[in-house]
Amino acid sequence: MAVKFWMMQSAQLTKIKNKNFNIKWGMRMTADHSEDENLQVTMQLIMSGGNAKGSAVEAIRAAKQGDFATADVKLAAANKFLGEAHDAQTSLLTEEARGHHANVNLLMVHGQDHVMNAITFKDLATEIVDLYKRLADK
Repeated sequence: MAVKFWMMQSAQLTKIKNKNFNIKWGMRMTADHSEDENLQVTMQLIMSGGNAKGSAVEAIRAAKQGDFATADVKLAAANKFLGEAHDAQTSLLTEEARGHHANVNLLMVHGQDHVMNAITFKDLATEIVDLYKRLADK
């Protein structure tokens, strides 16, 4: 599911700017950077958030089937994707603290929304997987 979401986001990114981008980790999104670089950071937020949520959904589905090893792997993958999103957010916050204000647009807000929802969903998925494990132990 995470791979499908990434592919969908890549297609959307291509459609938005009619070119492919290579996301650079830790890139800073400021007025000093080009519109393409700003878009890259924003798309990193969207892709990482979406992939994290997708992995969390897969963890719940695996736990529901009693496959707790896969559920744990999927939760670890969700954490990895959230780490990538956190890196992008941290670079934005660092630059903001330095006085380099980001160009905030609806797409960036959408990216931040993806990350917030992914964090919440992953936290709930962790609890749901734990509940399925407890039920299996009885």
